[in-house]
Amino acid sequence: MEKKESLSKRQIILEAAAKVFAAKGFYRATIEEIALAAGVGKGTVYEYFRSKKDLFERLLTEGSLAHLAPLQEVLTRAATTREKLELIFRTFLHFAYNHRDLARLLLTERPPLGAEFCSWVYQQRLEKIKLFTALVEAGIKGGELNPVNPSLAATLIFGVLVSLGHRLALDQIDLGPDETARQAIELLWRGLGSK
Repeated sequence: MEKKESLSKRQIILEAAAKVFAAKGFYRATIEEIALAAGVGKGTVYEYFRSKKDLFERLLTEGSLAHLAPLQEVLTRAATTREKLELIFRTFLHFAYNHRDLARLLLTERPPLGAEFCSWVYQQRLEKIKLFTALVEAGIKGGELNPVNPSLAATLIFGVLVSLGHRLALDQIDLGPDETARQAIELLWRGLGSK
């Protein structure tokens, strides 16, 4: 109970929602069940969120932002392009693995998301690809990477990362996030790394 007392009511509701959505699915989960799991009244949930869909979108938004910041911070912690890529992969894959219930829900149920939210998700994707493009450009300039099209390489890296995250979330890879990251970078490096 100590943990719950240190969190805001809004955060407690979000955590409860993640558990209920993951256990019951978006369509079968109810605000009443989320309120019960959060230890608040149904009306309290509506003080913070307009609807079940709004609650779900906020949960996804905050989850996405929570894992973008560590990805950007990783770039300052590692010296080489390869180390940066491996840390990014580890950070992302640990996030996907630790939140796999919610990821499974997204991958299997396709809950209704508004056009504005979908546009925001697309912009987040572009930001990540831009981050990878800058990383590839720096790696080429520093002689660590072969002279390839940075945008194409960034899109490839992002696609591999998302695909691996999905497979971890669905328990289709039995290596764990660290070993998956290590092997993925090894394979990518064979094609991108300079000889």
